[in-house]
Amino acid sequence: MTAQPLSCLVRSYFAEIFSFCIAFHCQNCCDNSKELIGKVVLNVSFMQFAEISEHERDNLIKRHLVSIVSHLLSLSSAFCLPVIPFFTQEALGLSLEIVVDGFLEIQSKSLNGALVDKLNVFRGDRVFKFLLETHYQITRAVHTRHRCHRLSSIQVLLGVIGRRAILPSTSCYIFNLVGQFIGDCALQEQCCNILSTLLTIFKSNITNDVIIVLGKQLQFIVSKLVACYLPSSDNKEKNQHPSSRVLDLLHQLTVDADPSLYAFMKELEPFPKYDCFETIQNFLDEIINLPYSPREHFLQLVKQSSNLSRKSLCWSLQLIRKKLSLWNSDESVDTVIKTPFEIDAWEQDPEFVSAIWNFAEICNNEKMTDSIEVVADLIARVGLGDPYSAVFRLPGESNKKHYGQLTGDSMSNKTVDSSHCGLSEEDMIILLRLLKKCVNSECVTAVDVASHALQGILSTERGHIALQHLDDYERSLLTVHSKGVGDNRVEILINDSKQKCNAINRNDFTVWTTQAKTYKMWICPLVHSLLCYTNDIILILCHDVVLQTDEIAEFLFPFLLLNIAMTNEIHGDICHLISEKVEKNILVEDNDLIKSVQVILHALNKLRSYSVIEMSCIPSTPHKYGRATSSPKIRYALEKSKHHTWKKVYWLSIDYLLVAKAAYRCGSFFTAVMYAEYWCEEHYSRLTLGSPNYFNLDLLEPHIELLIGAITQINEPDSIYGIIQTHKYEAAWRSGNWDFSLISSENNPSDCCYFKIIHFNENLHSCLRAFQEGDCVEFSSKIKDLKKELMLSLSNVSHESTRYIHSTIVKIQTLEHLSVAWGLRWPSISYNNYSFSSKFRNYPEPTLPSIVQVLPFSIFCFLFFFIDFL
Repeated sequence: MTAQPLSCLVRSYFAEIFSFCIAFHCQNCCDNSKELIGKVVLNVSFMQFAEISEHERDNLIKRHLVSIVSHLLSLSSAFCLPVIPFFTQEALGLSLEIVVDGFLEIQSKSLNGALVDKLNVFRGDRVFKFLLETHYQITRAVHTRHRCHRLSSIQVLLGVIGRRAILPSTSCYIFNLVGQFIGDCALQEQCCNILSTLLTIFKSNITNDVIIVLGKQLQFIVSKLVACYLPSSDNKEKNQHPSSRVLDLLHQLTVDADPSLYAFMKELEPFPKYDCFETIQNFLDEIINLPYSPREHFLQLVKQSSNLSRKSLCWSLQLIRKKLSLWNSDESVDTVIKTPFEIDAWEQDPEFVSAIWNFAEICNNEKMTDSIEVVADLIARVGLGDPYSAVFRLPGESNKKHYGQLTGDSMSNKTVDSSHCGLSEEDMIILLRLLKKCVNSECVTAVDVASHALQGILSTERGHIALQHLDDYERSLLTVHSKGVGDNRVEILINDSKQKCNAINRNDFTVWTTQAKTYKMWICPLVHSLLCYTNDIILILCHDVVLQTDEIAEFLFPFLLLNIAMTNEIHGDICHLISEKVEKNILVEDNDLIKSVQVILHALNKLRSYSVIEMSCIPSTPHKYGRATSSPKIRYALEKSKHHTWKKVYWLSIDYLLVAKAAYRCGSFFTAVMYAEYWCEEHYSRLTLGSPNYFNLDLLEPHIELLIGAITQINEPDSIYGIIQTHKYEAAWRSGNWDFSLISSENNPSDCCYFKIIHFNENLHSCLRAFQEGDCVEFSSKIKDLKKELMLSLSNVSHESTRYIHSTIVKIQTLEHLSVAWGLRWPSISYNNYSFSSKFRNYPEPTLPSIVQVLPFSIFCFLFFFIDFL
């Protein structure tokens, strides 16, 4: 590079050199004359050193204008006297104005000093890219001081773009970036300055659309600000030293806010009972003008959970537990008993019960570990509900809304086009919302790849149609990534993805193994590698994003497998390869990653559903003896159908009984019964159990054993009796084995469910011993660990596993009653208090409560309390 002449260097690194030169001149300019600065930099410097004409210079500026702006933003410093190569925010703001507007004619300039930007340099999609580059720079920063400099570029950008910052995609990205770092004391003041500037811009441009944009972000912003006062998981005491600007911003967003935001304030979580928040909470109470019951509080919390910081969510759950608690140690028993939300009403409120179970599923998230104990207490209060009713979910029906099950029109008897078996319109809407969630991620790589995926998907006809079905706010967030339908852009992005696919080693089969992997470590690389075999445009465009988010990878996996199945002839014996890897790595008993089995089962059911629906679209002519016969047209339709060569209803050549056993092990008992019936139908040519086996009377046949075990778990006695009467009784009678010893607990497969071993009884014994001795440290740690393990197992189990769910709830309730008993026996020691310290080892004598105090609680509490007196 040093051997090149100066003119070539200037041309090659035009954006970087020009950015530095103009920032340097602005930093040292005394009279701040924009025209003079521009003249010096452009005419004297570049035209001399680069040996270019004025026309060539102008072309270079136009060609590199966006790069120049981006590089100028990267030179920002948070210091008043920065060291080169960094510059003050004022100098860079002036530089940006000169670059964008400084060379316009005087008549074209804005009279109020605002940026004109005739070239649309600060168009919404470009501002998003500027913020994305800043996000990358903040992520790469290794020290707080470096992050401070990078955040200052956001302040420079806000000062230049002005009212353009109210664009939903821009403001949401800035709120997201600031929200990540406002909890850092070293960056708090700077983050508050950015928020204050942005809120000032919002207040200066109040319209209905602007109010909606700010109102949708209000819960997120307020929760991040409140979290600055909340204790961390390591420090149980209140954070005593947040910046005073934090409280000022909270007042701007509530007490001093525009009245049009009052409707959104009703959705805010109650503030902590700190003196500094008293004015704000009193104001919100007046705005709401209705008593905020614990029930309404909890339902609102579930609705807003995605917008809350982890600390705020945990604190709100703690507050709700305190309101609903029957054992609050800070209040008298008489006060607690008069809680307005009575315990008897909880299990009779479907909305409340559903909200609690939604939180139980959220607990599977690694970031929710702090809230698991509270959710366990709430589930214990709700209890079993009606223990005589079974939770019935059709095989493949998911607990998550975004799962791609066939619903609505896709389940109708319309003709299914085998060439287009990808995502339906409803599925496309779900995918767009998942990508929108990914764009708001804290991970900059996830934001980047999600943005690229949206650019490609929204350039297709299917993506554009799905975008129109979103509400106005969601559409405004995603429109910035769309330039309309265009085949050229899609083709470029697809070619780029195909080049990346060609670089993937298709012989790397380690992606299938689950050993020593988290769920994300397993599902993301697996889907990423399988995308090399698809020809679906939407799936190809998601090639990079599936590596960053397991939620999107899990959602697309069934559609990906279906697409590969429909194009099997292109990829050779891919069916055998996938089947072999699933059998050896997923559907094996030593696979401890239970969610991987559930995902495979869901994908198999997707394939099965497609097969059943397509076959149902082909009419049949009944024979006079009851059998169906096919006309030539029907036979032609079957030959044209791409799945008519499938050996199984789910394409893969995996034995039905193996799939049924895997479904049984993970608690999907209805699914297990269904595939066991498929196995019987395949082996006996009709739906029958087959003839009894008289040669080995000591063991049940595998399919009989499985059916009895699954139906027992479902608790359907009629089916059990039917199996026994048609199969068991005859073999036992002929062998003289009339005591029916074949039905033994040793052969019952109910013990093969591979849920995590929790050692509940052993840990419960430790809790009881600590309860008797008054050892608060031991009692607290065991209770919390048990609740955490029970909730994690409960969040992973299939809803078909009613028996396991009920037994786990009973265990959680046992722990709850033991906690109640602790509050009565040791009222002066609260094991669940934030201020608890392990130094308390010398406890006072235990207290004997009165019968009046014990009667309102469960008999379990009574027994726990008197256990050491027996």
